[in-house]
Amino acid sequence: KTFDGYTLVSSPSNASGLYTASAVTVTYLYKSTVTNPLVNKSYLSGNNVTDGCVVLKGRGFVVQGAAEGGTAPYQYRISVTHPDGATEMLQSYTTASAYQTALSVTGRYTFHVDVKDSSGTVSTKDLPLTVKSGELTISINARPDNPVVGDKITVYGYVEGGVRPYQFHFSYKKPGDSAYTTVKDYTSTAELSFTAEKAGTYVLRLAVKDAAAAVVTKTLSVTVGAGAVLTNNTTLNTQSLTLGDSVTVKLAASGGHSPYTYAVYYKKSSSASYTTVQSFNSNNSVTVKPGAATTYDIRTKVKDSAGTIKTKDFTVTVKNNALTAFNTVKSDGLKVTVIYSASGGTKPYQYALYYKTTDTNTYKAARSYTSDSTIVFVLPANGTYNLRTKVKDSTGTVVNTDYTVTVSDTAAKPTISATSITLGQDVTIKCAASGGTAPYRYAVYAKKSSSSSYTTVQDYSANTTVLFTPQAATTYDIRVKSKDKAGTVKATNFTLTVKKPSGMVNTSAISSTKISYGDGITITAGAAYGTSPYKYYIAYKKSSSSTYTNVQSYKANRTVSIQPGARTTYNILIKAKDSTGTVKSKTFTVTVS
Repeated sequence: KTFDGYTLVSSPSNASGLYTASAVTVTYLYKSTVTNPLVNKSYLSGNNVTDGCVVLKGRGFVVQGAAEGGTAPYQYRISVTHPDGATEMLQSYTTASAYQTALSVTGRYTFHVDVKDSSGTVSTKDLPLTVKSGELTISINARPDNPVVGDKITVYGYVEGGVRPYQFHFSYKKPGDSAYTTVKDYTSTAELSFTAEKAGTYVLRLAVKDAAAAVVTKTLSVTVGAGAVLTNNTTLNTQSLTLGDSVTVKLAASGGHSPYTYAVYYKKSSSASYTTVQSFNSNNSVTVKPGAATTYDIRTKVKDSAGTIKTKDFTVTVKNNALTAFNTVKSDGLKVTVIYSASGGTKPYQYALYYKTTDTNTYKAARSYTSDSTIVFVLPANGTYNLRTKVKDSTGTVVNTDYTVTVSDTAAKPTISATSITLGQDVTIKCAASGGTAPYRYAVYAKKSSSSSYTTVQDYSANTTVLFTPQAATTYDIRVKSKDKAGTVKATNFTLTVKKPSGMVNTSAISSTKISYGDGITITAGAAYGTSPYKYYIAYKKSSSSTYTNVQSYKANRTVSIQPGARTTYNILIKAKDSTGTVKSKTFTVTVS
């Protein structure tokens, strides 16, 4: 035999001969002479078609014609054989390769796709498809079979049909309730667990919704017996202890289903995660030794043979050794300095200071709690005060220590020998102070009232007598500052009026009227209201001597320094002479100690 497009390759050995059998099979081998054969690659497509070529009733899909090889272009003819055996032509030959349809009758279908190329060669492919009704069906089950109060009941949902994915909604009616309570809204989880809280009948309801929004509901009644509820009866030997001590956890349970196992966990209250002390086992006594002075949470769990677990939590406070305060209180004038020191308790510490007068009952805050361990506060007035120091650790423990202090403010009491003089005269300033904290030191400054800046007459010194010699007939401001040991300064101001003289005056001055042995004295000669130029004679002697020692004969030089050679009293003589020969003398007394 010959076939178009094929050539004979080999003939069988039994192609001729005498045979007595009623049927003889003879096989001839041919090969195609077509170098690029037409291949039908058609298929069913669409989201509603499963890998097993199953589609739900009424859901759309596509019969997709496809080919390769042969001679393009291609044409497609599509027909279908229905479940009852009838064949229906859906599409005659056309270049349209996709045919979209939906089926309303369930059963087994076969789609036939004929592909014809431009040479007239035809390739046929059958595409089987099963159409199912797609009805969503569910069932519900619960375990254990005979639950009692306190048991954990697990509800399971099962689904068939519909369109995946599914979502599950669980609710129940407790015994005596008329309405359902939602336990878990629609999620992809097909099970739910809850604890039976009372005896009676629970009505469990499961609603399942598929991807096509179809919803099916099923209920199940579960009767819960009045068995004893599992109770965690664990106790601690203490919930407040000192760092280094231990807590004993006595684990116990009742009710539920014996035997029981126990687990213990602990953590610092400030931590998010627990550390396991004991995993579930039958040991019912556990010791926990905290490692820091802080608050701890201890969690205990008891589990019965049915798997029900009851948790009981405890809070344990761990303290350091007793908080002790060692404070130092100093007073300087009205200023009080408290230096705090503490040990024990739980660091860090904070410090506060309160005060009151001895004749009142209410303390006032000098300083609220601060981490600064040195507090300096100025009391409002002279008198005796009760001070209350407070030290607080990080657990809130407070230690109070009371003190009594008597304070006196520094009071400056300087005087001046005159407030009105004639140029050429001196004023003596007597420095004095009281209160505060002795010893005192004094500084004296002077300026013309028309000036903005003071000149130092005496810097801070223990010297209490200061001589000031004005150099002009005008008004002067004199400022005296008294400073105590604590550094408190009080200033006193005087106004000195210096009148114009009737004739020439000697305005000479010396740096100090009291010096220490080894120090020098600066002499500043001066004159006014004579006929310039002026010349100056300077001499000095011990007060016990009758003879002066010449330091400078009459010269225009105004400044001379001398250094007394003994601890005694000296007289310094300064003579000023103008151009007419008029002479004015001035004597100073200096004490050398």
